[in-house]
Amino acid sequence: MSKAPSTIVSAPAGPQESPARYSTESTEIRSSHLLGANYWDKPAQGSLRRFSVRENTIPSFLKSVAAGASFIEFDVQVTRDGVPVIWHDNYVVTGTPDRFVNRLISDLSYDEFVSLVPASADLARQKAGQVAGLRAEDVEGSTRLLRALVGDEPVDPGNPTVAGWEADSESRLPSLAELFAAIPPHVAFDIEIKVATSSRTVHTPLREVERLLSAILSAVDAAQAAAEAAGRPRREILYSSFDPDVCAELAQRRPDAAVMFLSGGGQYAHSDPRRTSFAAAIDWARGANLAGVIFHAGRLRAALEAVVRDALAAGLQVMTYGQDNTDAGYVEEQYARGVRGVIVDDVSSVVDALIQRGGKHALENALDSDKAKSSPARLTALAAAC
Repeated sequence: MSKAPSTIVSAPAGPQESPARYSTESTEIRSSHLLGANYWDKPAQGSLRRFSVRENTIPSFLKSVAAGASFIEFDVQVTRDGVPVIWHDNYVVTGTPDRFVNRLISDLSYDEFVSLVPASADLARQKAGQVAGLRAEDVEGSTRLLRALVGDEPVDPGNPTVAGWEADSESRLPSLAELFAAIPPHVAFDIEIKVATSSRTVHTPLREVERLLSAILSAVDAAQAAAEAAGRPRREILYSSFDPDVCAELAQRRPDAAVMFLSGGGQYAHSDPRRTSFAAAIDWARGANLAGVIFHAGRLRAALEAVVRDALAAGLQVMTYGQDNTDAGYVEEQYARGVRGVIVDDVSSVVDALIQRGGKHALENALDSDKAKSSPARLTALAAAC
């Protein structure tokens, strides 16, 4: 597949109001998981985080597809027994705000993982503390899922941002195989491979890179083979990660696929300069023969023109993510400077703002299978966020 991306506009997955596939003459709205890293850029409001549909579940993705998303983005991690599953955060935090347990996905078996969020009918059982995977000696009582504003690190006792993390309509958390089976084949996947390491870790151990990639790529290959055997088209796939070691290995194993490197450019503290410096990220991604880079939009504002110019000169495409992409004027400024994709939190609001501004962002308001099916060139423009 060509590594020459076209222009897109990206957005997080979840319920959207307007039932359309949003595209422009040079951009396409794409969907990421509902309320991910972009949401966590802003302060928590209240003591409880409750949404209508839980992020990273099949219902949340299907709602985005129904709203017109032709791409969905999600984070994949691998359980202790080798099953790729959909989960965004580094840690699973369960218990009560004053007494809780931090666990990695790699600490959990697949059965323990799917039991974290039972279907709505099983919510009473969950609240009664009868969910697998949590020892009574660790936490007495509740197995409630919690979240806190902590970045990549485990939640410390006394963290004032710890709060219940609930949804009005619960659905169990899916595996990668289940997502392949549930989402229509014309919807492309943007797979971010999440490596749950400390911000003090510069190089991920090779055995962990191997553990993740062998399981994830095997699941992708099996799903693609099953689609072909059933007479369905192969789903279009791209890969991305905040982890340079994963990106480099992906580029080696899948030389025809687009691989893009995510960097906060200093938005998040990290010991690896590639994650905190746009210049270092560009230099490394060029040497690793990646398709492009995805930068934090807010951090990029002060040096937008120079950074994008340097990336393009290095043969890399540039995308951005973050709360600043809710500003339609800034989205247009990025496009004018050569940014070839932006990831936004709220598809409808940003699209409406672009429509009001007119010009090149006059949007289509129709969805059909031919238009929704993206070409390889278009696919390579996409990258994961969060």
